[in-house]
Formats: sequence, structure tokens, C-alpha cells
Amino acid sequence: MKDSQILDILANSPVVGVYIYQGLDGRIVFVNDYLANLLGYKKDELLGKSLFDIYAHDKKELQGYVYSRIKKGISSSERLDFTLLSKDGSLVYVEEFAYSIDYNGEPSGLVILVNRTKEKSFEKLFYALSKINQLIVITENEKELLTRICDILVDDVGYSTATVGSINEATKLYEIQYIKSISNDVESVLKNIVISVDPSKPYGRGSVSRAYRTGRVSLVPDVAEDADMRYWRKEQELFGVRSVCSIPIFKNNAVKYVLLIHDNVKGSFSQEFLHLLEELQVDISFALEKIEKNKTLIEQEEQLEIQSRIYNTLYHLNRVAMESQDENEFLNRLPGVFTEYMDADAAFIAQVGENSLTVPYKSVKDSSIEEFLNVVQKFLNNPPQTLDKNKIPFIKAFRRKRVYMVNDLLKNGSPAFKPYHELYNINSCCALPVIKKNKVIYSLILLSKHK
Repeated sequence: MKDSQILDILANSPVVGVYIYQGLDGRIVFVNDYLANLLGYKKDELLGKSLFDIYAHDKKELQGYVYSRIKKGISSSERLDFTLLSKDGSLVYVEEFAYSIDYNGEPSGLVILVNRTKEKSFEKLFYALSKINQLIVITENEKELLTRICDILVDDVGYSTATVGSINEATKLYEIQYIKSISNDVESVLKNIVISVDPSKPYGRGSVSRAYRTGRVSLVPDVAEDADMRYWRKEQELFGVRSVCSIPIFKNNAVKYVLLIHDNVKGSFSQEFLHLLEELQVDISFALEKIEKNKTLIEQEEQLEIQSRIYNTLYHLNRVAMESQDENEFLNRLPGVFTEYMDADAAFIAQVGENSLTVPYKSVKDSSIEEFLNVVQKFLNNPPQTLDKNKIPFIKAFRRKRVYMVNDLLKNGSPAFKPYHELYNINSCCALPVIKKNKVIYSLILLSKHK
């Protein structure tokens, strides 16, 4: 296949963006429809433009990037993460591959990129939940909690602004109690901005009002498309606000605060993220009740710790999925994520046969569990006729496409494995089916010495 044919295929791709640049000024000489649409431009508007104008990165960093391809002819097969600037100023997260080529007789750089904005938005929410749940466990002061939540959402997670405010019942105005932003200028403006929960007012129909009046999370994936957000359009354009979320926080069965989050990325708060934002609402509301009642809620705190580990695990799973080049690399790294971040004592991926068990991928914390795994494999490769396989969690997960958990294996586990559980101190397990194209190909098995 000729280079020109390959370029034609890329040019018409509906799933990847492609552009070619020339010269040390990074002048764009070719761009496909997908990338132009992704950034909100017409193709003619991008042609002749410098690539420095479409990246939200320091120019010096990009100049070295351009020089290495135009002058040195260096190509990169590794995945590189960048943030692009769309025409309206919103951010777009991409991963890209760059190559040195000859285009129309001149040294050029070819860039192929994939939109990763959705994955990045999930990653930010997983990280936010993990960090805030950790904070909830150790914080017993309401002011400290709400202040640190705003700090986490901006400094750690990367949202542009986070405010917590209460509603003045007399004026119906949103009064900011705690605020954090990427700049002091934004904070100064927000402290003086007028937001009401009275829908008869033009400034009382936005996301804060909807959240307060309904008691439900209010999402604005694109402020430019929401007529109720029009009153604050000047401030939105000035500071690049592209999406907004308002989360009502309950205390004593009533909305006490509204957490308002701004982001410079369009679509950060779309419907597919609602369940995670609702989880954040529940967790913060629980924390306020815990502080108010000032009593020990050990079971709930333990659950929060577990949830924190779960979301931290999901965050790292998302990273591994994005970084892995193929299925084998992903599966090879998968067990280690669970032993490192979920605190499992062992995690392994098993292929389950009629009378066999093979383990191509695994991660274990100590040799005793490795020995336990070898014993189980030998047992299943020559099982007794009386063995009831329907009581073995990882076999059930494999056969029925369902997740199975046993929190006390000595009490509720398969009787055939009880001697091994006692000998090796294995007290709980979880088995998840690994499904590809609607077919279970493996069982992912997690083991813990804790009940």
C-alpha cells in the first residue's frame, strides 16, 4: 500500500484525528474532518494555523517536540498525552502518536490522535471519590471537611472551580461559604456573582437552583447549550467555563449546601457520569450527618474505606486500560492493580475447564497463597466425584456471567475447600467473569485473609 493510500484512509477516518505540520513554527498543512469537527473548526480555518495555537501546553515544550521531528526526524511509537484547545476554548484530552514523514517534498510531522476526554472525565471522578472518601474517614470538623473538598476538586482532581454555598432563606440567594479556584481572579468574580434559587428571577434558573429545588444532582454538560445558564454567559466565556455540576448536600433531611463545580472541559458532567456524582452526594451528606451526631459509625467508616479503595482501584484500572497496548499486557497488569490498590492478598485470572484450572496471570503477596493456589489447581485437575462445582465461586462466575462474593469462607464456602481455607488462612473471596464479545473467557479471582 502506498503512503498516499494510507493517508487517504486516515483522512477519512471517523474515529481518529490526523494532521500534518511543517516548519519550526508548526504550520498545519493537512487536517482531516474528524479533528476539525472535534475542535469546532472548519478545515480551512486550521490549515495554515500553527499547532502551538491548538495545544494547551507551554510553547517551549512544544517547540522541542516540533524540532525533534522536523530537524532530527525522530518518530515516537509511544503513547503521548496532550490537551488540545478547541475553537471555543474548551479543553480536549487526547493521546497521540507522532511520526516524521516527507509530505509534498518537505520534512513534516504526522500526528495521529484519539479523543480520550470521556476516559479522562471518568478518571477524574474516580479520583475525586477516592480522595474525598479518605478525607471523610479522618475528618470530624464540618468546616475543615467542606474546605478540603473544594481544595481536592481543584488542586488534586483538576476542575477549574469548586464552591460550597448555602441558601439564604430570606433572599433566596446562594451564599458562598467555601471556594477554591485555579486563579484568584476567578475567585474574586465568583464571590460577587449573583445566583438565586428563585426561578422567577433570570439568575434563579441555573444548575444551583435546580439542585436545591429538586434535591437532585443537576448536570450542565455544555453551558452554551443550556438556556437557563445564559445569565452568566459573560463570566463563563471570560474564564472558559464549559460544563457545570451542582450537587445538593443534605443535613437533617434537608438541603444544607450546594456544591457547585465548574470545568473547562465540555461534557465533563454528562448523564453517563450521574451515578458517580450521586455517590459523591451521598458520601458528603453522610459525612455531615456523622459530624453532626458526633458518634462513632465504625461500620459506615469501614465501608467508606472500602469504597475509597474501590474507586482508587477503578482509577488505576482506567489508567492501565488506557496505557496497555494489547489484551495480553492489560491482563498481565490487571491482577497487580487489585493486590496493590484493593488490598487483596492475591488476584489471579483463571481459565476454567471441565476438570482443570489454569492460571496465566496472577499477583500474590506471599508464598503461602502461592502454595494454596498450587494445591487448588491440583485438586481441581483431579476432583472427587462428589465435588459440587456449583458451590465454587469462580466456577459459578465463569458459567453464569455473574459476580460472586463470599465474606466468610469457613462458614459459607465450599465444604470441599474448607481444609485448605483453614490451613492457609483464606477467609474471603470474590470472583468476577471477564467477558469478551459476550463470552466469558476468564474468571478474575480475588482472595483475602480478612473476612
